[in-house]
Amino acid sequence: MQQIHQFLVLLLPLIFLPLIISVAEVSAAGGWKPIKDPHVIEMAEFAVAEYNKQGQGKGSLKFVAVVSGETQGFFMGRKYRLVLKATDGTATKEYQAIVLEKLWLSFKKLVSFDLIQS
Repeated sequence: MQQIHQFLVLLLPLIFLPLIISVAEVSAAGGWKPIKDPHVIEMAEFAVAEYNKQGQGKGSLKFVAVVSGETQGFFMGRKYRLVLKATDGTATKEYQAIVLEKLWLSFKKLVSFDLIQS
């Protein structure tokens, strides 16, 4: 019985170590960080498509480019804060979009999409 107890005492930290490290990384890296990953373009295209799908705009926007992107990791996924350019067919404007992504669930959600006033 004592051998089993000693084995478990040694084994449990090894099982929980990856979880502890990932939580510590998220806690330490909780702020927004600039990102240049090509995945940002996919997130920006999703944001524009979702904005159009929700019918919030007067017309359909078309994605033009990513101006800048930041990411923020947290325990349940990743947020992307993007400044992007989109056109409504007459004018190209800049928008700020926030997208939540949970990769392991293949889940994306548009949290906000706002025109940046110049």
